[in-house]
Amino acid sequence: MPCKNTLANSPLQNAADGYRSYGAVFPEHSCFDYERITRLLKQLKAERIKAVFATNKGWFIFNAADGVMTIVPCNPSANSRIEIVTTQNNGQHIPSILNQCVANTVRTRINNSFLSESQPGIDSV
Repeated sequence: MPCKNTLANSPLQNAADGYRSYGAVFPEHSCFDYERITRLLKQLKAERIKAVFATNKGWFIFNAADGVMTIVPCNPSANSRIEIVTTQNNGQHIPSILNQCVANTVRTRINNSFLSESQPGIDSV
């Protein structure tokens, strides 16, 4: 199925104890540029990143903790999703930089808030 780019579903954010969690679940056919999303996630100063993305090169699981990122091909999922845990002073621009990672030239604006850390399904990553 072709990749489409649409807004994150019901985005929210959460902050506590000096940390922020940002998460987003994207509609079924959202697609990200593999090179851009990989570069973005490697450059983020985050405590933890868990994500599953449909990209122009297939589906991948991204996991990062303690400065180490792993990227593993995976079977297609119901949707692309991400969760990022960062310090409260870090990550305010995550929605706009995620928007720069869509796979085609038709970009849609991703809302400025994200899903909380307890988003169902992301824990299985």
